[in-house]
Amino acid sequence: YFFQSWSGGATSADEVYTFSIAHNVDATAIFLPEGTRADPNLTGYASVQDDRGTPYLLIGGALGDTVKARTLGELQALLGDDVPRVVTFSGQLTGAAEIDIGSHKTLLGIGAQAHLLGIGLQISWARNVIVRNLPISHVTPQDAIEINNGSRHIWIDRCELYSDREHGKDFYDGLLDIKNESSFITVSWSSFHDHFKTSLIRSGEHAVADTVIRVTYHHNGFYTASRVCPACASPRCMCSITTTRTAVRRSTRAWVPACGWRTIPSRRSDGP
Repeated sequence: YFFQSWSGGATSADEVYTFSIAHNVDATAIFLPEGTRADPNLTGYASVQDDRGTPYLLIGGALGDTVKARTLGELQALLGDDVPRVVTFSGQLTGAAEIDIGSHKTLLGIGAQAHLLGIGLQISWARNVIVRNLPISHVTPQDAIEINNGSRHIWIDRCELYSDREHGKDFYDGLLDIKNESSFITVSWSSFHDHFKTSLIRSGEHAVADTVIRVTYHHNGFYTASRVCPACASPRCMCSITTTRTAVRRSTRAWVPACGWRTIPSRRSDGP
């Protein structure tokens, strides 16, 4: 094993680390098996654990078994605890349900037919989670993906989130909402389309505690989306190289006043 970092209320990559204690502090030393490496494609806030850039090795369930789920019930059982595990599935699962994802998990869709139809993901009080290669659509009444209650180090990668616009704007909730002090999250190479309330990064207009939120969006596409693409109340939200097509929305700079949007080509026909 090797020492990776101190984590929690006191963070540092130094093995010997001195810090002041003015109140209760939860500090954990992270040791990982030799050879453990983060995915080299991970960038942004999910790869660090403070504003100084102290690294965090986000590996999801890589230290556990890889298990294939065949039913909704199996997905719920395999993802709901905090045991490290890579969970895969293929084909379409349909229902009006929610899957809770605990800490140290990777959820991986296998093949072009992997799809959660009407089934949302709830990531709450969790840490070190990867969701990849997964279309999720037509989820109601909850969000397609909700990251909530102080969850940290979450990576949403190469997912497709959508519903339809035949229903009114309040029929569906969000496609991806990040709230209640959840932080150090990266959303990458994903598409959001055919929806109204697309992605909200806050709990509410007056949620002062959500200023701790740290999120990176990069190489994502927002298509045929009317509102909230994304809406961010945190001063530490970074969005870059994001494409839009047929997006009737409020000004990005009005929604995200200090979020570091860099390159936003409009009305492109190609996806992310």
